[in-house]
Amino acid sequence: MNLSPRLTLFLASLVVTLSFWILRGLGILTFVKGLVLWVLLFFTLVIGILATIRPRRSS
Repeated sequence: MNLSPRLTLFLASLVVTLSFWILRGLGILTFVKGLVLWVLLFFTLVIGILATIRPRRSS
């Protein structure tokens, strides 16, 4: 299976964000500020949007 680099980056950022969210919710990463989680969520959202947009072809 050949994934595009954008999709690979999106999936990686999604896994990292979910891992932080779950570990912070369990109390393991309580020292991580909430702003870090918001930045990860925003980054994942932006990368997800960019991964769905097809690049324009220049002719």
